[in-house]
Amino acid sequence: MPDQREIAVDKDRMLEIFERRLKRERAAREQAESITERITRKLYERNRDLELISEISSIGLRSSSALSGFDEVLSLLCSQLLWDCAGLELLNHEASQHLRGAMQSVSSSEDFAPVNRLLGHPIGLVSEVLLHGAPCWVSDLRSDERFADLQWREQLLSLGVSSLCALPIYFDNSVQAVLLLASRSMRDRDNPQLELLEQITTQLGHMMARWLTQLELIRARVDAESALQARNEFLAVISHEMRTPMNGVLGMARLALSKAPGEVLERYLKTIVSSAERMMEMVSMILDMANIKAGRAKLEEFSFIVRQRVENAVMPFEALARRKQVAFSYTIADDVPELLQGDAVRFGQIISHIVGNAVKFTEVGAVTVDVDVLSIEEGQCRLRVQVKDTGIGIAEDKQAQIFDEFRQADGSLTRHYEGAGLGLALSKSLTGMMGGSIQLESSPGQGSTFTIILTFGQV
Repeated sequence: MPDQREIAVDKDRMLEIFERRLKRERAAREQAESITERITRKLYERNRDLELISEISSIGLRSSSALSGFDEVLSLLCSQLLWDCAGLELLNHEASQHLRGAMQSVSSSEDFAPVNRLLGHPIGLVSEVLLHGAPCWVSDLRSDERFADLQWREQLLSLGVSSLCALPIYFDNSVQAVLLLASRSMRDRDNPQLELLEQITTQLGHMMARWLTQLELIRARVDAESALQARNEFLAVISHEMRTPMNGVLGMARLALSKAPGEVLERYLKTIVSSAERMMEMVSMILDMANIKAGRAKLEEFSFIVRQRVENAVMPFEALARRKQVAFSYTIADDVPELLQGDAVRFGQIISHIVGNAVKFTEVGAVTVDVDVLSIEEGQCRLRVQVKDTGIGIAEDKQAQIFDEFRQADGSLTRHYEGAGLGLALSKSLTGMMGGSIQLESSPGQGSTFTIILTFGQV
């Protein structure tokens, strides 16, 4: 049997082994906890960084202007990354013209606000970024020899600035701006944060490019609207001025016809009158369209006899249809009120243009005009006018464009059929002014049906 000394030695050895094992397990556990803590911290920091980048992207998408967007991003950088001041310096001349008002620095505290006036002007720092095309981190502004002779350094030091960071912002494949950050506390170069800031400057570059594109689009739209307004005003003026000499031509030609001229001269005079009347009709349409586009067209409200107004609008085309051997008819439903309240002149214009168009493009068959009531309620009468023809018809892919100014379904038709392509455009504009609608159903070779719906007041 082992003696007591051997037992004591074995016990000590076992305790020593057990303690060494405990130490190894404790060290392993501490190492595991340290690794877990580091991983958790890195995951937290990475998640925080991703949230920051996501928030900046969101700012870029929702901000209506560069000013509000930049301001929000700079404030976010100060609060999340613990810089005391942040600012942007734009280098692109064209961008500067549009975005210079947005180049405001922001400060995390009021007493540090004077740095804002200097942050956009540290020429040496910006030059350093441009020279290398890479970030510049100044851990200790006082001891950094790169900027020892620059006046702005002393000014920043007097305001309490200790560290600076500047990063290039790229868009259009070149450095267009510089992000500038300032801190009153000493900050050693932080490579993970520097990587994050580089990702943020990429986002800022996308934001600047998008805002500049928006500004260019706005500018182009304003220029186009100004040009359109100038064109409409020119058309309105020139159309108005053309009426006086054209009325003189018409008046003199009609006067000459009344003096019983010879057969040849009479034929010439009738041609002059016919041509002048067509010209006057075109001038009137151009003037009406220009006034509508320029916002000068006004609607008039007065009572009118519906049947009389419809007949005055359609009857001039009955003789033309007869000469073409095209059947022509119109009907007014019995439930159509005798009197209505509204702009009768515009109502007649719309019908005239649509019916004239139908007769012009119909060589065989018939043109019919039907007027009926859709509804009468609360003192309002919804009137429907349908103009059907068996003319050449319009392909589906051409139907939208025939309501454009100076357009026909086929440009070659202008050589065969007279007209400037204004009648339908003017009808649509007038219908819209009156709060109504105009619809088209058509098939090539089968004819067309124009449906006009307008609301008038009851008398």
